[in-house]
Parts: sequence; C-alpha cells; structure tokens
Amino acid sequence: MGKYDENIIDAANVVDGSNARIIIDGEEEGYGTEFTAEVENDKKTFRVIGCKWELNKASTQKGTFSLTVLKTTSKWIKKGFNKFEIITEIENPGLVGYERIRYKNCMVDKIQLASIKSDENIEIQIDGTFEGFELLDFID
Repeated sequence: MGKYDENIIDAANVVDGSNARIIIDGEEEGYGTEFTAEVENDKKTFRVIGCKWELNKASTQKGTFSLTVLKTTSKWIKKGFNKFEIITEIENPGLVGYERIRYKNCMVDKIQLASIKSDENIEIQIDGTFEGFELLDFID
C-alpha cells in the first residue's frame, strides 16, 4: 500500500453529501436525510469440460433504493404504489464537478403509515426497486 502524498491527494476533491439533492418526479425532496441505491447482478454460473474454473455470465439485474425522510406531509402515503422517477445530484463546488443519476420506474415495496416515538422527529423509511438507471452527468 502506498504512502500518503499531498501532491496527489487533495481533500477538496472528496464529494460531500451536503452538496447533494434528491429529486422525485421533478420535485426536490428537501427533507431527505439518507439515500442509497444499488444494482445487483444475478450471475449465472456454468462449467465447461476441461476447465477447472466455475465461469460466470451476467444475467438479470435488480435495482434497489432506500430513502429516509423527515415527515412533513402525507405525500408518500398518497403516492401509493404508483411508479415514479428519482434523480440524484451530487455537486462538488470545489473542483471535481457534478454527477446526476436517473433511476427509472421506481416503486416502493411498502407504505409506512406510522412510526412514532415520543420526543423524536418522525422519519419515514422508503424502500423500493427501480428498473434501470441512466448516468446523466459524471465526475471524472
């Protein structure tokens, strides 16, 4: 493992979540506290005669997301199980640029009606799936 080199590593290049936005069907989700999206590859394995290795072939993919928001309205209950679009935007005003990802055909897995704790802000946990994504802008 290499040593730290201040001529190569610049802290200004590290992207900070405070410069991110979550946009749902064209409207910014201003009360989001956490967002994660992942694509999982359902690999198919196979073997061939004369080869000692198990080989893998890309197969179907599944996109999942998780969004935590502070409850301010009933919009997530009203949205129901209808499909929608999410765009995440991450910006580094310092140096490295701007990234936007569009998540297509999003749908929630379940609708949280209530989760209440005394003396705490009410958070809504929204988990779901998406059917494809598009990298609209990227950071080099």
